[in-house]
Amino acid sequence: MARAGVPVPPVPDPAQCHHPSLAALAERARLIRGTGPVDGAAVDWVCNNTAEHNGGGNVTNRPIDNFLLKLPALYCSGCRKLNPVGYRWKITQCTLGRIGLDFLIRNQGPHNTCVAHAILSGMDLMYKIHTAYQSRAFVGRPLSMQDFFMKFSHFFKVSFGYERNPALEIDRALCVIYIAQQYGVRLSAPSLTTWFEWQQESNDKVMMGSFFHVPSNDTELIIRLIAGGYPLICGVPSGRTFKFTSADEIYDGGRVPTNHCVLLIGSGVFNYPGNPDAIPRHTLGTWPLNRDGRRGPRVCLGARGSWGSQVHGSSSQEGGGGDFYIWADQIDRVMGFHIEGMY
Repeated sequence: MARAGVPVPPVPDPAQCHHPSLAALAERARLIRGTGPVDGAAVDWVCNNTAEHNGGGNVTNRPIDNFLLKLPALYCSGCRKLNPVGYRWKITQCTLGRIGLDFLIRNQGPHNTCVAHAILSGMDLMYKIHTAYQSRAFVGRPLSMQDFFMKFSHFFKVSFGYERNPALEIDRALCVIYIAQQYGVRLSAPSLTTWFEWQQESNDKVMMGSFFHVPSNDTELIIRLIAGGYPLICGVPSGRTFKFTSADEIYDGGRVPTNHCVLLIGSGVFNYPGNPDAIPRHTLGTWPLNRDGRRGPRVCLGARGSWGSQVHGSSSQEGGGGDFYIWADQIDRVMGFHIEGMY
């Protein structure tokens, strides 16, 4: 906690840049392309919505190459109709340079530290992606949450989660990003290493570069960024049933404010069921209508939480739990970042 009489620094202004454009992501995809779980679905999609196409003919939409995997075109290039082909994927299911991209599922416990866990998880994943891209053996050590908390407390004169300045609490993500940019975050200590030995080795840290905002309603850009190797942090609504959502289910937060921070690591398309009675009634209430007034396909995003591997698990525990899906129209405050010296 903060010490009485100790002034608290103001909210910092970390280095910021514009998000990568679709053209930049297409150029990035030429560097290398990994393999993912939806390669079989990434085929040509013929849209027959001829009434809205120039010339009145069908439009063939080619699959899109990305840094991590090839994905089906999300929208028709002629009429912006959503591709009805249902699929789901996550970065953790992808392989780059024969290295799998799964990473640590963090656990915040009862503490109000989801923002820090989401951002450090994103740095974990980007560090692993970069290592795989360089065809180097992955070190296997996640970033040290303890090292981050110590640096945060030293700079802001308060323990993370106990901020006395309301502005620091509201802009907690900017505070985390600032520490990661200015001081970096060290890798966790190797096994059988003492605290003293770990303290003597100080060059094993990962520095964050500039961060960027992403419009939360630009679903296509969000998916392309994730597939391009940029996991994103965002706010999601989490209610009473949130922790009971299994790994393969889509959490519907409804029309409530966001109150939890997670890391976006995948996406998918879910078709409106033929039997609407098979899904919860409140989900029908939030299902958006198409331009023709009907309910059609809906985009979901894969996310990694920070309550350990037992939350959002599956009966088979495939993937270890910790992940879930959420509707793309129910997120906000989307941000991404670069890692210094990578790519």
